[in-house]
Amino acid sequence: MLATCFALAAASGPRFSNVFRDHGVLQRGAPLSIWGFGAGGVSHLAVSLGTATVNATVNATDGTWRAVLPAQPATPLGTGLDLTLQPGGPTLRDVAVGDVLLFSGQSNIDLPQEYANQVYDPASAACDGGRTCSTINVTAQAADEAFADAHGAALRIMIVPSSVGGLHYNQTPAAELADVPECPLCAPAGTGPYRSCQCNSLRWARANASNIRGFSATAWYTGKALLLARARASSRTHSDAGSSGTVTLGLLRSSWGGTPIQNWSGPAALAKCPGGKPPARGGAPSSARSGDGDGDSSSGSTLFSSMILPFRGLHFAALYWCTSAVMRDAACSPMPPNTFPSRSPPHLHCPARQTKVSPTSGRTTRTKAPRTTRASCRPC
Repeated sequence: MLATCFALAAASGPRFSNVFRDHGVLQRGAPLSIWGFGAGGVSHLAVSLGTATVNATVNATDGTWRAVLPAQPATPLGTGLDLTLQPGGPTLRDVAVGDVLLFSGQSNIDLPQEYANQVYDPASAACDGGRTCSTINVTAQAADEAFADAHGAALRIMIVPSSVGGLHYNQTPAAELADVPECPLCAPAGTGPYRSCQCNSLRWARANASNIRGFSATAWYTGKALLLARARASSRTHSDAGSSGTVTLGLLRSSWGGTPIQNWSGPAALAKCPGGKPPARGGAPSSARSGDGDGDSSSGSTLFSSMILPFRGLHFAALYWCTSAVMRDAACSPMPPNTFPSRSPPHLHCPARQTKVSPTSGRTTRTKAPRTTRASCRPC
């Protein structure tokens, strides 16, 4: 069975936390906190990103270490830097500095990209009134896959492990993400009845025709639209290489279908619920569930502790939270069902503001969210 605390097997010498990977994206314009483990007995440790180098602070008791690099400008589109631990430590390749977008919630985030290109055809010979009536619009899907292959350097994707057989999350704050195998990549749909294929574990990668099929449709089309809008704005203004029109986007999915809000709420948030504790019906994914991404009931804070908390200290350009019908009966729900707030939780370095992206210019504007009320929502 997979370890519940997500600790990786002990490595010989210092290493990066597994939230940092080859092909990853770090947020531009903000201090870059980098950390890891295995530095027990090490007297000197430094972290380099490109030409920037800083010394790390090592905790001699548990061997953890942390370094903070100064804010970096966006790397030129299509390029990446080496993130290196010195002396003699590992090197992560092709790490970009750009804008990181975190997508979280339930099945509205989970649903795969290929799912969005379904066509319902009741006249199909295979149609029996159910899912066999759906096929894939192969032209639209081919266009998306060609776009991914052409722009993979600018659109990078990652999926935090969720519905993986044998994986069990608990309320213990996780130091790292679950160390599980990546999902099998989805095969091309073909012209027959559509069969959903959803990926639930993927390390940072450049987008391509194969890995977008099982990736979040919400995240993929948001990133694609933003990239295109920024490119149009950049071409009109003749912006330089550091402009928003040429910034790498990191699309990070951390979601699990069918899970109530209690799972995604930290202990401090749950303490504000009536009675000072999560409702008895609070949910958590069961270790026995796998495949379709649904969860069942156990206790609160599990997904916060395991799928959100490991990113503490990182900065994000925006956070997208999408709820579903499971919210309708959730006690202490901060928002109505089927809404899409643009407010970030306080444990992440993402401005608690309403973020809007212009579909024409690609520019982002932010307005401060009221302290006593939730940020504005719109239908998901």
